[in-house]
Amino acid sequence: MSGIIRKFIELADSGNGVNLLVSDGFCYEVLRDASEGYSLDILLIILLFSSVMWTCPKLRVLFIRIFIDELSYYNFLVYLDDVKDTSSIYQAYNQYRIGVLLRQKGQSIEALKMFDHARCSIKDLLSERTHEHHKNEDELLYYACQMNMASIFGFEGQLSQSLYNCNQAISKLKHYFGEESLHVARALNTCAQSFKVSNDYTSSLRYYEKAMHICEKLNEKADEAKVLSNMSLVYLKLGNLEAALKSIEKSLHLKQSFEPSDSNELSMAISLNNKGIILCAKGELEKSILCHRLSLAIKEKHSQKNQFSISQSYYDLASAQLKAGQTEEAAESAKNALEIRRTLLKPSNYLLRASENLVASITIRK
Repeated sequence: MSGIIRKFIELADSGNGVNLLVSDGFCYEVLRDASEGYSLDILLIILLFSSVMWTCPKLRVLFIRIFIDELSYYNFLVYLDDVKDTSSIYQAYNQYRIGVLLRQKGQSIEALKMFDHARCSIKDLLSERTHEHHKNEDELLYYACQMNMASIFGFEGQLSQSLYNCNQAISKLKHYFGEESLHVARALNTCAQSFKVSNDYTSSLRYYEKAMHICEKLNEKADEAKVLSNMSLVYLKLGNLEAALKSIEKSLHLKQSFEPSDSNELSMAISLNNKGIILCAKGELEKSILCHRLSLAIKEKHSQKNQFSISQSYYDLASAQLKAGQTEEAAESAKNALEIRRTLLKPSNYLLRASENLVASITIRK
């Protein structure tokens, strides 16, 4: 064990560790040291003193980088299970954050477990809270977990579970923030996505329109751009190609006006991919393939953040290439999509089956 980690433990054992870390950034140094080969040691320390992590932005960013680059999620879950005081709010925040990271990596089932653990931890806390402000904050985290669970259930095709969580969360969010708050708009967006997965495109569009109305009223351009991108594919499914193209063009225009950032680049990649799907439906295959390649290039630049999204671009690229008669290229793209999805999705997942069917249809044509 490194000297700086040993020193950290000595300070923590003396009861002065947390205060010192907050005051002089010592914990940042510990984490930097961890990046040189002590990841599993530091992992347990961060869990035990997680209150520090959530009050130090530099520390949080570095921890997440190390976590994504070097650690096994399963090792993390083992450590998490071993930590005592599982009812603490910091434990719940840890579980929530791990759920978010698992979703970004495409590991939906593991993420669902983390969000459920966090939700249960918070539920136990709520009965003990006496300070109304803290209680409200805890409840908001509770409903953030519910919305993430709703989104995952929708992704897995479990509409009733998704809508149950959505509706519960929306009711409380309206109570806290009002009928037309950004929180409510985001919850409506999640509901719309669940309806889309279940092929209820009319209901999906209705919820997207409600979310859009709120985003426009609040002038929340980033969320408006996301809703527009999502809506474009619903318009496509409903056969309204012009509305679909108009929606995705507006989404891209908004995103191009934002400050450059990793998150905006990834958001742009999603909209570019959606545009490629729409152009393919319109028969503009060269433009479609170009959009998919641009999307894929951006996503692969940030490959550790969302492998599933990369698989989606490969799948859609393969579909466009096949339609354009580029059978060999389509076979390669479809194979790449399938390989990623097999590592991330349950055998019964409809997206995995779609990839298997695409590979089979390309093989027949060859």
